[in-house]
Amino acid sequence: MFDIQIEQIISARKRNLDASEYFVQIKRANRKAEALEATKTILDFDPSWTTAQYQYAMSLIRAGNHKEALPYFLSCTKTHVEWMSALYHLGICQLKLGNEEEAIRSLKRVLHIDYKDDPEEYCKSFETLGDLFFSIARKSPDKNFRDKTINELNKICDMDIEKNGEQPWNLLYLGAVNFYRHKTTEALAIFEKASTKADRENLNKPFFFKSAYGCYSTKSFRTLNAMISAPDIKTLPEIELAPKKTSELVAFVSCDPEYFNRFSECFLSTIKETNSEVTVHFHVIGQAESIAKQRGANLDLIRTNKKIDIQYSFERKPDHNNTTYYALSRFINAHRIIQHYNSPIVICDIDSAVIGDLKLVKSFVGQNDVGVDANYDQNAFRKYPWNSISGGYLYINNTNRGIEYAKTLSKLMMEIFDPSSPKTWWLDQSVLYSTTFYMKNHTFNFKAVSLIEKGAPRSLIFSTSGKTKDDFVAIIKSQIASGEFAKKYA
Repeated sequence: MFDIQIEQIISARKRNLDASEYFVQIKRANRKAEALEATKTILDFDPSWTTAQYQYAMSLIRAGNHKEALPYFLSCTKTHVEWMSALYHLGICQLKLGNEEEAIRSLKRVLHIDYKDDPEEYCKSFETLGDLFFSIARKSPDKNFRDKTINELNKICDMDIEKNGEQPWNLLYLGAVNFYRHKTTEALAIFEKASTKADRENLNKPFFFKSAYGCYSTKSFRTLNAMISAPDIKTLPEIELAPKKTSELVAFVSCDPEYFNRFSECFLSTIKETNSEVTVHFHVIGQAESIAKQRGANLDLIRTNKKIDIQYSFERKPDHNNTTYYALSRFINAHRIIQHYNSPIVICDIDSAVIGDLKLVKSFVGQNDVGVDANYDQNAFRKYPWNSISGGYLYINNTNRGIEYAKTLSKLMMEIFDPSSPKTWWLDQSVLYSTTFYMKNHTFNFKAVSLIEKGAPRSLIFSTSGKTKDDFVAIIKSQIASGEFAKKYA
């Protein structure tokens, strides 16, 4: 397939000319097997050529073969000791093969090079290194070891700031270090600075997102301490609710009309396959007329199952265009829905699939006040100390403390949400994390149970990485139509 490119690259090598354009053509074709064969042919022509070694190694890792790629990257970094991309990918290979200490050494070598030589690879190297330190710390039950590991990351951040000045990458992880140490005031200031310095549209984009997440996590904790005793929730949005009724259990989602029309039928179809009795409540931010057709189709879908009840509430679309609000709305209104039905609720994503009986979730949570999709032990953080909870799967019980929890979520989200700010990603997860731990530590007899612990029912699945939401829905619909979904989950 790549005969022309192979010929041009070998010709360029013979004349000592640049052949990078032809290597790029091979990569952009996105034909992994053919690219692997082509780069191997080029390497066979001149096994000592480091460019060919590097390109073949890159083809190997794109094919998922990190073990075979490693010696080629190692050879490149011995010949060119400041080849940033080769060092970065060497570290990735070592990490994939479980050699964490070797990966740290390789990635640290990148930090001794001028970041301006290859800013993108420098950013990725620092990010991988920072994540790795948190990962190592997370896996240890020994707090002293965790502290020692995070202290080492702190030193790396300080050294990088001394060398390069304050940059998005070193500020992000310095903020994470301070947050780990519960220095929320310092962490917030650092995260804010990191997000200001990061280029949200270009190579610093991951740092912008993560800094924004850090901002909301720290702001959640600070705001909670200041407002937790406030008696009233800010003026709640006006919503249209059907007359009050009771229910055993409510699956609650919120969305705009577009998402409702795209995903509600699939969501309901999965509930129909796996649940015999449940109320499904859609809270739509928009006009009822805009979903009339799909609303009718949904009613036809569950017409044969009299014990699945569909209910709606409507809220006027806000004046701002910040779409984060559509996800926040379910948490802002959760306490109202619990009290409306006098029932516990399971908060879901409308673009998820329900693969289990939600009554099993109710039974598992039992008399606990909430069930959270997280390891809610503060000492068992994930990649970052704050990134340990999902907003797409939450059970809130119809208990006094469960309702207090829901009201606190509502109050805090309304207090922090700024529709004019671009930094609203993961606000819901940040507030969930903050509220869960605050109430766990400060509310007498508040009980939370993890929905990911051993024995917990796994009732929802979500779109996997690399699949669009619409691709996910198409797959689920196909499985339902073929009977595969029922066979697998019902």
